[in-house]
Amino acid sequence: MNRFIRHSDWRPMGIDDLEPEADEALRSEGNVSVIAGPGAGKTELLAQRACYLLQTGVCAPPFSILAISYKRDSARNLQQRVGLRCGPVLSRRFRSMTFDAFAKSLVDRFLPAIPPAWRPSRGYTIENISEAACKEFLRALRPPDGVANPRAIHEIREAEFLRDCFYGSPLDQAVSRAPMLSSGRRRNSGITGSTGCDLLASHSPCSGGSPN
Repeated sequence: MNRFIRHSDWRPMGIDDLEPEADEALRSEGNVSVIAGPGAGKTELLAQRACYLLQTGVCAPPFSILAISYKRDSARNLQQRVGLRCGPVLSRRFRSMTFDAFAKSLVDRFLPAIPPAWRPSRGYTIENISEAACKEFLRALRPPDGVANPRAIHEIREAEFLRDCFYGSPLDQAVSRAPMLSSGRRRNSGITGSTGCDLLASHSPCSGGSPN
């Protein structure tokens, strides 16, 4: 049986203490946006936040926490910090991954559910796609019946497809926007930039207490 620490008794692990503003953000019951420059301690705050959620039972079994980073070094660093502070048992319910690794894990997990026309073969690899490769891909693509107008694919410009569609939207949505893209008008894909800060989110019902 898990023994959780009372919220009022919990203290940061592996460090002396936190600044009042950081401690307030760490214990917040809602979503918190933390903005700070390099070396200010954002990764440490995220590690402490994960410990707080796990050790106090805010994120209790069987739920777990997912942390998303842009770089592998950041993801590995955060995973190691949580492991050192929480120990091996609690840190099993904490996963720190890059965006790419998380996306691939979804493809691998739900591979049989992907429509055959879009499903990658077993043992597939992930590579950075060039405009030339994108053009060849679009020329050879034959979408399933009912997904979109196949001729609309040839109206997509390779550079705009990579920028506005390939990295942000399902292909059927990208094809449906082809006339807009080919007319020269711009549309955001819904993907926003970041300063590289780590993101921490926990699976429901713990997500209400995670910093973003």
